[in-house]
Amino acid sequence: NTYATVYVPKDNDIIIPLPFKASDLIISRLTGVWIMGLFYEGMIFIPTIIVSQIKGGFNLITIICSLIMMLVGSLIVLCLSAILGYVIAEISVRLKSKSFMIVILSLGFFGAYWYVYMKILNGITSILSMIVVASNLVKDKAYLLYQLGAACTGDFKGLLIYMLIGMIFTYLVYYVMTKSFFKIIGMNKGEKKVAYKQQKSVSQSVS
Repeated sequence: NTYATVYVPKDNDIIIPLPFKASDLIISRLTGVWIMGLFYEGMIFIPTIIVSQIKGGFNLITIICSLIMMLVGSLIVLCLSAILGYVIAEISVRLKSKSFMIVILSLGFFGAYWYVYMKILNGITSILSMIVVASNLVKDKAYLLYQLGAACTGDFKGLLIYMLIGMIFTYLVYYVMTKSFFKIIGMNKGEKKVAYKQQKSVSQSVS
C-alpha cells in the first residue's frame, strides 16, 4: 500500500520533526514499494524470458533487453501506484472519515483494475485468434504497444522509447510528490505542527 508506506507510516511522528529532506523520505519509502513490485513482476517476467529463449533460441541481446524492460516496467508500475497513493492522500486530508474513504477509493481502484484486466485479457484472446491481421493492426493503431513487444525482442528503438518514457514519468511523479509531501502529511493543512526540541540528558547516580 503506497499510501500507508509513504504518507502514514508509524514512524512519522519521529521522522518528520527531524531535519530530513522530503526527497530523501520519498526515495527511501518508495524504494521498498519498488522492490516489492519488482519481486512480483520478476515472478512473471523471468519465466517468460526463459520460455522465449527455449522456444526461440538463445540470444544474449534479447535477454539483456528483456531484463531492462522489466526494470523500466517496474518503474512505471511504481509510478502508477504512487499516483494512486497521492490521490488517496490528497482526498483523505480533506475529509473527516478518512478510513472509510480510503477503503472506498481502494475498492474502486481494484474494481477498475479488474475491469481493465478482463478487457485486456479478452482483447488478447481475440488477437491470438487472428494473429496475422492483428500484428499489422497493433503496429498501425497501437504503436507504443508494438514498440513494447519489439523492445523485449532486442529492438533498440523500442527500448530507448520506453526507457525515455519511464524516466520522464518517474521524474514527474517524484517531483510532484516531493513538492507536496509535507503539506499532505499535515504540516501545512491546518494541523498542529510538531516541533523537535533537543533535550539534555541528565545522568544520576544509582545510590
